[in-house]
Amino acid sequence: MVRNVDDLDFCLSSHPQSILEGLRSLCSQPKLVDVTLSAGGRDFPCHRAVLALCSQYFHSMFSGNFVESITSRVELHSVDPDILSCLLDFAYTGKLTINQNNVEGLICTSSQLQFQTVRSVCSRYLQHQIDETNCLGILEFGAVHGCPEIMAKAWAFLLEHFEAIQQGEEFLELEKNRLVSCLSDEGLQIRDESTRVDAILKWVEHHTESRLLHLPELLRLSRLCLLTLDYVSNTLLKNSLLQSCTTSFEAVQNIYREVSKYTLC
Repeated sequence: MVRNVDDLDFCLSSHPQSILEGLRSLCSQPKLVDVTLSAGGRDFPCHRAVLALCSQYFHSMFSGNFVESITSRVELHSVDPDILSCLLDFAYTGKLTINQNNVEGLICTSSQLQFQTVRSVCSRYLQHQIDETNCLGILEFGAVHGCPEIMAKAWAFLLEHFEAIQQGEEFLELEKNRLVSCLSDEGLQIRDESTRVDAILKWVEHHTESRLLHLPELLRLSRLCLLTLDYVSNTLLKNSLLQSCTTSFEAVQNIYREVSKYTLC
């Protein structure tokens, strides 16, 4: 006979994790899963409920009036099976290993399949990896894959570290419109105006045939009047690239005359 005692509230703290781990182990038993994802020729047996809880993409798929809501097999086109495996591991364990080799793939696929938690943590990881050698590549990645937070971080880094970045290989392949935006940004940090002009000349020289026509426009973004007389006379007026562009060379000559007058005064 049980005597009258106060209620006992029992909570097994390990229960949620053990349930997920148990569900993960059941994925190897065909009778205990209700959907199989297929990507890149590989099959991934899993549970609709787990997928729906971790991904708005699968939640909408399985709860809406789509054929996938009743079929036992879902084909995922253009999805890397290794990346999908990482996402499923996260769904069942809450654990994820992010590194330089998989972070971009994780961002792409987690965006596509709407694993928002994974996308957010991968975005933060990538932002912390930005340096002078990869800033522009990460900036373009953010633009292509619709990651404004990555773009903002990379852009701020570019403006702050422009002098070092413009010496790297990535800078030479920068798109013209992106270069214009950078050179005209009031937040651009440079020691003197010659840095901006040197960067323009270096970028144009890398693909002279296709870029020379942009030289006048790009030079208009620089403050030529702030250049030293020595730099204008010994560097710009002797530059073969400028000499081949009449409009730009005349502009430099005019600046030289103006600076010379100011210096003589």
